[in-house]
Amino acid sequence: TGSGMSAIAAVVVALLRVRGGVRVQAARGCYGETRELLDGLRGQVAIIPLSSRAATVDPSRDTARVLLIDSCVSRGFDDYRTLSAADIDVVLFDTTCFWQRSARIRRVVEWALDARLPIVLVRSHAKLDSLGIEYGRLGSIVFAWRASDDSSRTLPTLVRATEDSVRLYGVAAIPAHFPPFTGTDDYRQCSASRTAAIIRSTRRMARGLS
Repeated sequence: TGSGMSAIAAVVVALLRVRGGVRVQAARGCYGETRELLDGLRGQVAIIPLSSRAATVDPSRDTARVLLIDSCVSRGFDDYRTLSAADIDVVLFDTTCFWQRSARIRRVVEWALDARLPIVLVRSHAKLDSLGIEYGRLGSIVFAWRASDDSSRTLPTLVRATEDSVRLYGVAAIPAHFPPFTGTDDYRQCSASRTAAIIRSTRRMARGLS
């Protein structure tokens, strides 16, 4: 897709087209524009706190129960492990703030698949600094599920609806969106160094402010 936000928007719109309504469980501190997108769809999308108690609310049959896991949250990232898989239809994981080969991404994917939950990974690529400035714009959507799970019969419908959203809303990536340096060893090394520098700086800032 043309950006990370367009990737998320395409998936949410596809869920609405397939199920008619969406209930999102999200941790506090999820990315501001993601929450703004969901808030703008009030009446069709409901947002509830990420907690076991909230998960027990019985949604209508026409509502997709989505667990939103956001890599940008500062606290409570691992709280998804406390939830019951029986109260979740699909996991939506924004991996933007983690390096593509992050062990945390692997652990979330393994948890979802072990829980027999389909997972959709979305991402904004090629961030150059902590302000989120991008070289060009590029996003992606990856669907994963086990072929033996019940979701294997319904997820292809969501994949097709997402493809239609990308096509109908004009959010597909174009050649100008692809940075020429991604995928090289130098890019991977610079990205890893950048992420480490952001973590160090954030921790120093937190200590100073406290």
